Formats: sequence, structure tokens, C-alpha cells
Amino acid sequence: MESQAQTADTPLKEQLAKLKILLAEDSLVNQKVILSLLKHLGGTADVVGDGQAVLNSLRATHYDIILMDCQMPKMDGYGATRGIRALEATRRTVIIAMTADLDQGDWLKCIEAGMDDYLSKPVRSDELAAKLLYWSEHLTSATRENPQLLLALDSDLSAGAHQESLTSLIDWDYLHELSDGNEAFELELLETLMGATLPHLELLRTNIAIADFKKIEQEAHYIKGSTASIGAKGLEALAGRLEEQAQDQQIEDMDDLMLKIEQGFSQLRALITLMNP
Repeated sequence: MESQAQTADTPLKEQLAKLKILLAEDSLVNQKVILSLLKHLGGTADVVGDGQAVLNSLRATHYDIILMDCQMPKMDGYGATRGIRALEATRRTVIIAMTADLDQGDWLKCIEAGMDDYLSKPVRSDELAAKLLYWSEHLTSATRENPQLLLALDSDLSAGAHQESLTSLIDWDYLHELSDGNEAFELELLETLMGATLPHLELLRTNIAIADFKKIEQEAHYIKGSTASIGAKGLEALAGRLEEQAQDQQIEDMDDLMLKIEQGFSQLRALITLMNP
């Protein structure tokens, strides 16, 4: 049977040829492994060994994607990510965390730091291929159809202009009606949703790992209700599907749904950053 890396080989190689990738990893062994995987997929990467070196590299070179080890000396991946987000002035770099501790809640720390996605360690070729293909297509689409998702807010652009580009995430007509057109209150609602939901995302991932269907149903129901309340229709639909699968005790697609929910909340955090004055 062909692996996912093999089936995605041609389009992935085409996309990787267009991308500038930075690998941030302190282990020489892990560096060699990941560079070998990238080479097999048709890509290359510059390499640094700590978070401070990441920031130094970004001051000299723009990278499309950073593969970011979470635990590094001098400055860890979380601190480096926060530093990147503070420095960004023209484009948003996609940051993919690499960690072995997702079941211990590290993904929540990734979201809070501003990361976009994650890879579990040890990194597998098919998973790396899937992530790079997804984000390279996302970058291509965003640049072509919606460049303001990658560009920082210009002084003459309002948050409303960015909101219109994110209708797949938020039902803005509903949220405008709910807030009576008060953009400050809309931002407050989105920030409240983000903060209140993070602990439930941690519990949801933990219970998926142990297939506790009752608790999965409870957490998915909470997220579905909270997202529905402010018109986050995409997240509401995903949480609803996860709730239904828990009711039917179907574990097969739960990891994929969980990933999509986490990515949706990453997009929500990016939106909140754009909306903040």
C-alpha cells in the first residue's frame, strides 16, 4: 500500500519548491532525521538550534514555514513563537510545533504562544507530508485570494475589512446583530470564547486519547454551544460532528476532527490579533 507521503509526492514537491522552510531543533540526530524526511519529500530547510537563533534568522530572511521544536535551550519554541508574532510587520509565518507531549496539554501552550499547527515526535514522513501540503496550499490560496490574511493590518484598513475575508469561520451578520454593530464588544466575545474554550480543548484531546466517549460528548457539546452562541459556525459544525461520533462511539475520525477544531481555534487567535487595535 502506498503511504500518504507517496500519494502526495508530486503536488507536495511542486509546493515545496516554492517554500522557504526553517527547521528549529536542538538535537543533531533529530535535525538529520527531519532533513532526510524533507529531502525525500523534495524539500530543504535552513537549520538553527535554539529559539534565539530563530529570531536572528527571521531578521535576515523571510520564511514561509517554521518547524519549531518546543523544547530548546536559551529560548524554547514557545518564547520564540511569541517573539516572532511580536516582530511580524508584513507577513504571518506559519509555525508548526514539534512536540512529544501533546497528551499533556502542550497543544494549548502552542495555541497560546501563537503557533498554527503541530507534529508529534518522532516525526513521521506521512504526517510531515500532510502538514506541509496543507499549509503550502493554504499559503498559496491566501496569497492569491486573500492576501490580508498574511499581511499585517495597514493603518487605513479597519478590522471589518478583515472580518469580511473570514466568513467561513464566523457568521459576521449574526455577530453584528448580536453586538448591535459594536466592534469592541465583538472582539470581547471572541476573546472570551478563546479563553474559556482552551481548557475544554485540553480535556477533549485527553479523553479522545483514552476513548472516554461520555466525556468526549460532554466537552464537544460545550464547545458546540459556546461557538454557536457567537456565530462561529465552522467550529460549531466540527464540534457537533464530534459530539455525534461520541454518541455513536465511533473513534475512527476523531483525531482528524480534533485537529480541524484546533486549527480553527488557531485561525480564531490570528483573527483576534488582527482585530486588536
